Amino acid sequence: MLAAGKPAGDDGRVFTRIFPTPAVAKFPVFVLCGLIPFNFFSLAWGAGTTSAVDNANLIKRVPVPREVSPTATVLGNSLHLCIQVGLLLSIALVSGTGVNRYWSWLPVLWICEIVFTCGCALLCASVDVYVRNMRYVVESASTVLFWLVPIFYSFSMVRQQYKVIYQFNPLAALVLALRNVILETKAPPLPC
Repeated sequence: MLAAGKPAGDDGRVFTRIFPTPAVAKFPVFVLCGLIPFNFFSLAWGAGTTSAVDNANLIKRVPVPREVSPTATVLGNSLHLCIQVGLLLSIALVSGTGVNRYWSWLPVLWICEIVFTCGCALLCASVDVYVRNMRYVVESASTVLFWLVPIFYSFSMVRQQYKVIYQFNPLAALVLALRNVILETKAPPLPC
């Protein structure tokens, strides 16, 4: 039910009221460019971390390399990523963002994220075999990382002294590169 005197169009505008970003056009695409890579990384990293311990019986009985379990878990989550990327590109097209020549960078960016996630999962899965609380460390790190990746805010809102931190955050670099390609129709910046 609408409150008296409140326009009907103001419902559902949480981020434009609480955390305004007036300079961001096409805000749904902007948010999805940050949310989709972060969700994939967070879910695949967490599942890959526990995969060696969860599949210990299989690893002990079948002579396969131990790296297969975390890698297969991350690649299994890549199916969800492909579906979400398809939805992101569909929403981008519906919102008026046309296909441009820089979309050819998208497979490279997604492959880089999958390889990075595989590396994190392999590292943490090997530690999880000896330190069983590693899954909680990964979950806590994902929660902190959520706010260190510019998902709901623009990179221009970050103060200059903190922009250096974002250069060492591969997930933030991926999000910014996706926004460059999809929203700003330009190639992602190359590292110097």
